[in-house]
Amino acid sequence: LPSTGRVLFYSEPAGPGIRVDSGIREGSEITIDYDPIMAKLIVHAPDRDLAIAKMITALHNYKILGVKTSKRFMVDVLTHPEFIAGRTFTSFIERHMSTRQTDIARFRNLAVAAASAESTVMTRSNGTGVGRAEAPTPWLTIGSWEIGDSIHA
Repeated sequence: LPSTGRVLFYSEPAGPGIRVDSGIREGSEITIDYDPIMAKLIVHAPDRDLAIAKMITALHNYKILGVKTSKRFMVDVLTHPEFIAGRTFTSFIERHMSTRQTDIARFRNLAVAAASAESTVMTRSNGTGVGRAEAPTPWLTIGSWEIGDSIHA
């Protein structure tokens, strides 16, 4: 799900058949008072397959840094074989994306373990037997970011 925080960078996709309805911009503060839908991305194309392809491209071109978004999840839904085949229903996400949720939970557990290990490594003894923590790098505190088509959280 999207997260709270400050939008550090914001760039909407643009082009024929692409519309974005959004009330946020670079520098906006996303608080708990916001609806979790930060923006609506709408595409139009001559048929469903072209609309799906256009939506995937638009999502890849939608750049938001500083807060977590549901872009990766949306792409996962749009590229799922059952969605592509048009076999969607009210329990689609529960039925077809539940393994993704399990993977996310597994990844979070791994991330917590890695962060704990990193914290331990970053703490060095200063000769008194008491550890001293070094400041984290910006790469650990930047939030969600993208390089090319890869989304990192």
